[in-house]
Amino acid sequence: MARTRARWSRRGTGPATLERALQILFLLEENPSGMSVAALVEGTGCPRATLYRYLSLLESHALVSQVPDGRGGGSGRYTLGNRLIALASKVPVERELVRALLPRMVELSQRLGETVILVQPIGLQAICIERVEHPARVRLSFEKGAVLPLHAGASARVLLAYMSDEEVERVIRTVGLPRYTERTITDPAQLREVLAETRRRGWAVSDEEMDPGVRAVAVAILDASGHPRAAISVVGPIFRLQGEKTEQALELLGRLRDELKAKPPWGGEDPEGG
Repeated sequence: MARTRARWSRRGTGPATLERALQILFLLEENPSGMSVAALVEGTGCPRATLYRYLSLLESHALVSQVPDGRGGGSGRYTLGNRLIALASKVPVERELVRALLPRMVELSQRLGETVILVQPIGLQAICIERVEHPARVRLSFEKGAVLPLHAGASARVLLAYMSDEEVERVIRTVGLPRYTERTITDPAQLREVLAETRRRGWAVSDEEMDPGVRAVAVAILDASGHPRAAISVVGPIFRLQGEKTEQALELLGRLRDELKAKPPWGGEDPEGG
């Protein structure tokens, strides 16, 4: 659901100042590819000179950053900063998830001989919060801490499949469907069909949508209301992760998903009361 934001107040400091800084961060959250100063002025109603002061303050704390222009300078466009990843890593729910799932991820990786990834939704994107590397590693975009698009690759798209129709349309409208490889889904109608199919079968699979030669299979971990809290995926080169091995990965992921549904790692949401 979109946030309701007040226009900028001209009064002093304190709560109004905090609201102004949050307003910038929330706008950048909804526009992860970045926003120009002009767009931020229009979105907030803040005078340009005042907006620059807030951007400078947020940038000094790495809460926002300028998009490079390719010549060593800033382009005048701003995105969320890397400090937010560090802050997110301190969220208790995330720590609970990682603590509960890391041993199972290690077990999966050793059994299948592939990399296992834990991904969590963050606004209109996803973030890789844990990754268990197998010695026979493969080059991936899914480094720990990496912010990922929701439409590309099974690891994140399985989250999008369980989001509301409103959230899906916000991703399409606000973030867009950028292409990463020739196999990336960039057509909204095709994406909606794939999301519906993912919900029907309970898992997602992708081939070369983010990284050439890479396959991913994934399941979502849902809370009691059916909203995605995280996703676990097995990722590897297509020549290894195919046929019976893909089926084995999906079977093991499905078992893990069902166990977590019966006993959620964040606690207090077991529908059976156990």
